[in-house]
Amino acid sequence: MKKTNIIVLLLLIYNQIAFILYCILNHFDRISILMFIINFICNNTMIIMYYKQNSKGEIAQEIKKIEMQVAEEQIYYQKLEQKRIEISKIHHDYNNHISTIIGLLHSGKEEEAKSFLGDVIKKINHSNE
Repeated sequence: MKKTNIIVLLLLIYNQIAFILYCILNHFDRISILMFIINFICNNTMIIMYYKQNSKGEIAQEIKKIEMQVAEEQIYYQKLEQKRIEISKIHHDYNNHISTIIGLLHSGKEEEAKSFLGDVIKKINHSNE
């Protein structure tokens, strides 16, 4: 429980006790009893309203925190999806390169296959820089 919550609660309890003592000292005449009932209802209503309002604030803060986490997760998954697409493109390119090399080798064009493979290796090394 927060310090301010405790202070508000103690003030309301103090007010309640002070009013009970006032009523006892005035021998509980009709006006004192009526005032006690009104004071009791008002104090308890204030306590309930205070805690409801306070819990709404805490709930709003929790909602904002969760919304921020969701936004961060969305950014993370968007980046993850971009990486997946990049990897998929690289995978596609490698499959094409391997198919080309295999096709050249089956056709008996070994020198062209070596040259093509050399070019692919240069591209890979250049992209790593």
